[in-house]
Amino acid sequence: MTGTDTAPTYLVFAHLIIDDLALADGVLVPGQLGGAGTYSALGAALVSGMPVALTCGVGEDLASAYRLALQDWNIDTTALIARGPHTPRSRVVYRADGTRSETPVHGPDHFAAMAPEVRDIPSSWDRLRGVYFFATDDSCQWPQLLDLVSRRRSALMWEISAESCRREAFDRVAARLRDVTMFSINRDEARALCGDADPLACIEHLRRLGPAVIVLRMGADGSLVATGDTVLAVGAAPVSAVIDPTGAGNCYSGAFMAAWCQSHNLRRSASLAAAAAARVLGRYGLPPPPVSAEPPSAESLANRVCMRDITSAMRPIPIPMNTEHT
Repeated sequence: MTGTDTAPTYLVFAHLIIDDLALADGVLVPGQLGGAGTYSALGAALVSGMPVALTCGVGEDLASAYRLALQDWNIDTTALIARGPHTPRSRVVYRADGTRSETPVHGPDHFAAMAPEVRDIPSSWDRLRGVYFFATDDSCQWPQLLDLVSRRRSALMWEISAESCRREAFDRVAARLRDVTMFSINRDEARALCGDADPLACIEHLRRLGPAVIVLRMGADGSLVATGDTVLAVGAAPVSAVIDPTGAGNCYSGAFMAAWCQSHNLRRSASLAAAAAARVLGRYGLPPPPVSAEPPSAESLANRVCMRDITSAMRPIPIPMNTEHT
């Protein structure tokens, strides 16, 4: 089997990467299935119960076990296109201060050559509710992808690449935001893009620019989510221990995209996204897929996510601290 039994409801347009992790406590975990594409597809699958597809370039060396792991989560691998001998691989090094570095093992040119391309999306995938796109503001795939979501009447979630998060790029990003339905950015990226250290001020800048929904992820401090008339402070979902933070933010974004497409409810989408992110924190790599007897894998955890409406806040607000990451 190379895909799911039915055409996908959600499409993830981002890299699959094999991660070699070096964690801050000295633990080395090689060969983990990762990348923004993998984790955002997992997030969408966790909350939606619908088929999800992932498309990007991979290598001929992509082990069948990795494809099977995705398919066990109802993630279609049909559009993982072999473009040479090697799948993208990164060495990810975490530091004690919470920062990390990522180095592509096969070099940046190889990594760029494995980026997803619209031409690889089957024409039969014509009922897509939502599409997730991890990219810079100037990705060459924007025109074709915007045409695709327009023709399919799909919602588009843009998770911005850190490369576009510079103050001098703000006007270009602002113009791009008018093309998308949802926008996801983390706190450090928002500060760099908006030139403001206060996350609430950043989200105020961003929500005036056009997207229906803004998601500002703040790691252990949860997230801020906003529409044109509402801003919510969302706590992180509880986990017993953070084992590996890799991919939690991408998982949040993919989950939010699918939950928003299904409910158009800001509170529900944020709580499910926080729950999905928490599911990947307590282990290395992807969690095991649910068995048929299990309840929906994010629902019970979503019920434990705290949030409050801060729409009327005019100055920085304290965000409760805990040990989870988003």
